[in-house]
Amino acid sequence: MSDPVNHPLHYVGHPSGVECLTVVRPMSFCLGNAVKYVWRAGMKGDLREDLMKARYYLVDAAQGVDPGSEPAFTAAQRVAAASDFLALTGVGWNRFFAGFDGLWQGSVIEWCWYAHHWRPSRRCLRVADAHLDRWIGVAR
Repeated sequence: MSDPVNHPLHYVGHPSGVECLTVVRPMSFCLGNAVKYVWRAGMKGDLREDLMKARYYLVDAAQGVDPGSEPAFTAAQRVAAASDFLALTGVGWNRFFAGFDGLWQGSVIEWCWYAHHWRPSRRCLRVADAHLDRWIGVAR
């Protein structure tokens, strides 16, 4: 049974069993809110409105990032991010992302996780925003 205050269904209904709060808790406020809106997109209200709110927070998260402080981003670092995600949630990438309805939802959340993992990462935020933009285009 869902607890609408502490564990609302639109945040705990992921097939992997991972709760949204588990993923966003270590993130910055703006990045966490972007992930929250992507996570629940269309489950609580209007899909397009949720996506536009996610974009607002992604853009805001990128505002404070110094473009000159861009970290390196290698395949080994992606593996490290996946490993940290597994340690945090107890669920691997493939199982987690297979639980989302479409390609864009999981992809935006994945790039937000990378942006969190290599703070600051304007590059990761740009990729997340580009994927979100494609999803918004499909949702029209």
